[in-house]
Amino acid sequence: VYNMAIDALAKRGGGTTAAAERAESLLKSMERANDDEDEFGSGGGHSTAATGPNVVSYTSAINAWAEAARGDGGAAAAARAEALLDRMIERSRTRERDDDDDLAPDAFAYTAALKAHANVSGGAGAEGALALLRRMGGGGEGGG
Repeated sequence: VYNMAIDALAKRGGGTTAAAERAESLLKSMERANDDEDEFGSGGGHSTAATGPNVVSYTSAINAWAEAARGDGGAAAAARAEALLDRMIERSRTRERDDDDDLAPDAFAYTAALKAHANVSGGAGAEGALALLRRMGGGGEGGG
């Protein structure tokens, strides 16, 4: 249910910062619920289907920020999208130790973050996209 709500905000939220903030808030609720399960032992250190965020959860929230970057959020929204990608990467590293790879960013997650930068008008968007590509190991310019 959370994933559907986050995805709906990304696709039908009108490209507003408010919709992206709501999507991220739902994602944070999922993280907290999953962290609570881990703390009390019922999650076994793994994301559960009922509460734990997965790659779809994060990618949908990143997409919400990408749409906000096109709308009223601009470069700040693109930065929030990239921050979510970073959080996803960090949480996936923690989960890898538990052989749980349902948080590892895939091509869709990286593409969503790149789209956020591409949606920013002017040169700042292009610079942000190139910086992210370099970080991803693609070199940004002719490196791939």
